[in-house]
Amino acid sequence: MSESQSDDINDSKTDAASAINVGDLETAVEKIRFLKKAAADAARGTLSMVLLDYEKAAEYFKQAATEVPTSHPSIRREYLFEHAKALFNHGEQANSCPALVAATEAFRTLLTDFPREQNPLEWADTQFALGKTLESLGKRESDAARLQEAVTAYRDALTERARDFIPFDLAETQYSLGCALDTLGTLFGATYLHEAIEAYQGALTAREDEDYPVDKATEIQNKLGNAMVALMMRSSDRMRPQKIPI
Repeated sequence: MSESQSDDINDSKTDAASAINVGDLETAVEKIRFLKKAAADAARGTLSMVLLDYEKAAEYFKQAATEVPTSHPSIRREYLFEHAKALFNHGEQANSCPALVAATEAFRTLLTDFPREQNPLEWADTQFALGKTLESLGKRESDAARLQEAVTAYRDALTERARDFIPFDLAETQYSLGCALDTLGTLFGATYLHEAIEAYQGALTAREDEDYPVDKATEIQNKLGNAMVALMMRSSDRMRPQKIPI
């Protein structure tokens, strides 16, 4: 259970105790009942995630969110975020574009319902997750618009993650930004490759301040090297003389 969930549940118990003190037993029972039912459904969702049944997990988390009283938005936000994540995992697992589209819509709804000023770091987490979903869709469909939306989402996430400077999160976001730009560069032009190289370099710089996994750092180095080679090959192709038809 997250810290925000614990806080909200403690608040709910306090509310229930207050209702009991004034003799409103029905209100007290309702507050406790709804939170317990929501927590039970969320636990089923978590178990389904462990069992890799992401479609079922998404259903449980969505149901849990509907059961949380409006007076406890942080719990509701957490369940909705898990719902969107489960949709994303289902889309990846089943190669389902409709599931990924549904995940995109769910993340966008979260950004609307829980704006940046309420919790900047949670907002950045949602932007990052939206970027991953859009990037997956863009790659599957070779869709420049989706990939550009992913780039925007990653850059929005960076505005908060760079400010808070959590090195691991910053490196992951820079790396993901590089991957999206890399795909755009491969499909649509060298300008994106320049930007991808800068993003990969940013990821390597950020991870120097963190106990970053060696295999992940190697992966970033390889992606950086491949992007540089692709850029050089594009440049040499432009410089190569063209045959004149006879």
